[in-house]
Amino acid sequence: LSSDPSTDRIKKALLSKNSIKRSALVSDSRGRIVVAEPNALFFCSALPLVNVRYPTAPSSSSPIDRNQLCCLGSNKIDFSIVGMQFCPENDRHLVIWGTAEASIIVLSKKCDRVEKKIDLVIELEPHECDSEYLLKCDWLPSSETH
Repeated sequence: LSSDPSTDRIKKALLSKNSIKRSALVSDSRGRIVVAEPNALFFCSALPLVNVRYPTAPSSSSPIDRNQLCCLGSNKIDFSIVGMQFCPENDRHLVIWGTAEASIIVLSKKCDRVEKKIDLVIELEPHECDSEYLLKCDWLPSSETH
């Protein structure tokens, strides 16, 4: 989650204590997938995985490998991503959050790169409590205007 191992252990313990699951994979209505990697977003298409015309192996074979995905692009992010969520009204808008940071990502029409990144101001008060972290972000209805 971070470059500091002691802070990393505290954050991991907080996430597991509060039953917070890391949301590292989201998909849009067009079959595009965004994967949160350490400090990066990986954009891919899952459509090659459902190629039923020319199957290469039985469906009970090994799990999906990264090489099987159609890589569309990637983008570096300046914080470690804990969760992501697409806007229900617009598949090009994605909110990503860490333990203390959050950003709105506007994707290109092909969903292969970041067109715009809007950092959100999160006012945590760590001086009052050492364990105050951002746990989840949600879209408000009709909140996207791009």
